Amino acid sequence: MKKEDPNEALKVINLSLELDPTSFEAIATRAHVYVALNQYTEAAEQFRVIPKDTFEGEQYVMLQMGKGMAFAGSNSEEEGLEIFE
Repeated sequence: MKKEDPNEALKVINLSLELDPTSFEAIATRAHVYVALNQYTEAAEQFRVIPKDTFEGEQYVMLQMGKGMAFAGSNSEEEGLEIFE
């Protein structure tokens, strides 16, 4: 799988989530792929199911950045701004 192919990544992540639908790491990765595909509404839906205390440090920062982009792109700006409060 090439890093530049988000559609292929999405297929692999979806297969992974079939095996473990509670994997927040896989859900977060799928959300970031949706952002890369400019599918912000789908990304926002994925980010919403991840508990706030799931990640720490750099992973937390990346999660918050992805959330901000997804919520802004899906016309959920108010929800996106709450991330940074």
